[in-house]
Amino acid sequence: MAGSSKVPFTKSLRARFAVVIAFVATFAILVISSVFSSRFEGFLRSGIRDELTGNAEKAADAVGASVKTQVGQLTTFAAPLLLADSAKQKVSFSAFLQGFHEFLTLSTFRYDPVRKEFLATVSSDLPDFQKQDALFRGGDSSEMHNALIALERREVEHFAREESPEEAGQPSFRFVSLARESRLPVFTILVKYPPEKKGSRNFSMVATSIWLTSLMVALPKTAALETSIVDRSGTVVGSTVVRDVLSARSYAGLPVVRTAIASVQPSGFYERSTEGKFASRLPPLLRDLFPKEQSYTFKGKRALDWVGAFARVQKQGIGMDQHWVVVQKRADAVFGVLKKSQLDTFLAALFVVIGAVAVGVIWAGESTAQLSKVYHATGEIASGRFDTRIEGRTDDEIGQIAGAVNQMASDLREQVDLKAEKGRLMQEANTARTVQETFFPAGTISVKNLVMTGSYQPATECGGDLWGHFTVRPGVELVYIADAMGHGASAAIMTAMAYTACNLISDIIKDTAIFNDSPAQLLTRMNNVIFGAVKGKISMTCFAILYDFNKGEMVYSNAGHNFPFVMFQMAEGSQKPGTPQSLSLSGNPLGVDGESVFTDKKRPLSPGERLVLFTDGLIECRSPGGQMWGRKALSASMQSGHAANSVEELRDSIVGKAFSFFGNIPIADDVTLVVAEVDRAWVAGAVGPPKIQTPEQVEPPMTHLAVS
Repeated sequence: MAGSSKVPFTKSLRARFAVVIAFVATFAILVISSVFSSRFEGFLRSGIRDELTGNAEKAADAVGASVKTQVGQLTTFAAPLLLADSAKQKVSFSAFLQGFHEFLTLSTFRYDPVRKEFLATVSSDLPDFQKQDALFRGGDSSEMHNALIALERREVEHFAREESPEEAGQPSFRFVSLARESRLPVFTILVKYPPEKKGSRNFSMVATSIWLTSLMVALPKTAALETSIVDRSGTVVGSTVVRDVLSARSYAGLPVVRTAIASVQPSGFYERSTEGKFASRLPPLLRDLFPKEQSYTFKGKRALDWVGAFARVQKQGIGMDQHWVVVQKRADAVFGVLKKSQLDTFLAALFVVIGAVAVGVIWAGESTAQLSKVYHATGEIASGRFDTRIEGRTDDEIGQIAGAVNQMASDLREQVDLKAEKGRLMQEANTARTVQETFFPAGTISVKNLVMTGSYQPATECGGDLWGHFTVRPGVELVYIADAMGHGASAAIMTAMAYTACNLISDIIKDTAIFNDSPAQLLTRMNNVIFGAVKGKISMTCFAILYDFNKGEMVYSNAGHNFPFVMFQMAEGSQKPGTPQSLSLSGNPLGVDGESVFTDKKRPLSPGERLVLFTDGLIECRSPGGQMWGRKALSASMQSGHAANSVEELRDSIVGKAFSFFGNIPIADDVTLVVAEVDRAWVAGAVGPPKIQTPEQVEPPMTHLAVS
């Protein structure tokens, strides 16, 4: 009987099938990996192009808007002072620099173009609060300040001799960088005004230097990303890397900067087409048969590879038409994830091949069918079709792999949707917060016979409190405070609605016959607007007070708000301040009933009396022990702060005691406090025109609003 010998495994059908399975699996994985890697690389390049270009465009818009705002502040302030005497200009300069800390210098000039010389020059002194500024980098601050003013004068002389191409009758601007010569992180704005009178040849000029930090906040920066502002020559005039500004470093050699300066487009991303190594060796006629490779990187700082984008600072009439924002990101931070993905893909492929061989040996036929399904499904998922599912799975390991692929596709879909939703919500919250920030006034409001200030702390990103001030006419001022029901998005909508209504109604108060010096009229009209919008579903409390210094009286009206307190000066010889008095008057909240009627109540005014208005968050927020602060504690804190020399001191004293009581417990409602004080030297009947303190107070009626 012929003996039968066992076929060696290496020559068996299982082995051959295993080899085929291994080959097929390897080939499939290589194809999928190649496609996935190629698409992933394209996705990365597209994503970084959009990201960097978007960053550059946003930064350019923010830089232009920031400089335009500063130019507006400068021209609004300087224009009325150009013909004033030097002493008045000096005093005004000091007040301006105290109010706008980002401005370091301020100078005005009168220039005779025929004689080519300056007729008058007035320069600001270095404010005391600036002398210890760390931005002077250890140098003599006064010496550096004087040197900067001298450099400004040199640039003004150059600018004065040039003809301005701008529209006749309008000021022209120039944006220059004196950072390297002055050794200070600043940028300088020059303004040339046309002659004040027809036929006059002399004209005025203004120069100011502004700390670079006011622009740096608009420039995105991370550990791997740098943002700079360059001029026509490629010189850095602003950057997140301050040493590049102080050294006036030139980026003219960087390809992205050369591309920006040569481009006619407002923004762009650096990329270039290159021939592959194989095609470059071919004759010229054959090179065109091979597609060119796209290159996105260039050599930059520290001999590293970078990717970059640019955006022009759009024309806004501020002298920055020939400046670009350049955003650069290290290439290893962009494409490093691609290399890691390729390594991970290789390791995953290796394990899949080994598993395929094992499965092919044991379950050849069924496994072949299942692997085919897995192969096609992974290809679909790699292409972004996350709804792909593997049907008809078995209960073995291949079936489990198919189940894992299904779960992975489902998880990827959920992650993509979740990320998109999260991005949308964050964008909406940021937009709402940005809109509300535009409502905030800057600092203390001071008018004739009255000074007022406020503090506001929102409980969430969007607050629901509001306070404001109108000048009705000389000697008549109106102050109000409001609190929308709840806080967050709904309260923010109410405050925005009230803010808009107040701005519209501010025109009505010009008509004395309609307004009749009645705060109740203001509340009635606000109630009509709010009730017409919300139909009683949401409400807002409001307390409005009219100071009439002509009649020596206060008129007030209430729409369901907390009663304010009035503090009086201590009587002569008294050792203890009197108890604050409450302005008690009831009324329906705004928005509850379209037919609500509001009443006015009057009381005489006293020199030096202080008014304290607040929202319920101040007295109802709780301590770690769960207790509310309450009106009694507020009244006591007002008495203890009676000796405060200013409304700011009294405000800070009250708010400090309240938040000390709240401890580390997050406030459950928005907290707003307003303190107003009648001039202690006020005498009834001695009323003049309102004091002009800031540019915003020049055109009546003056409106100051605050939202938290």
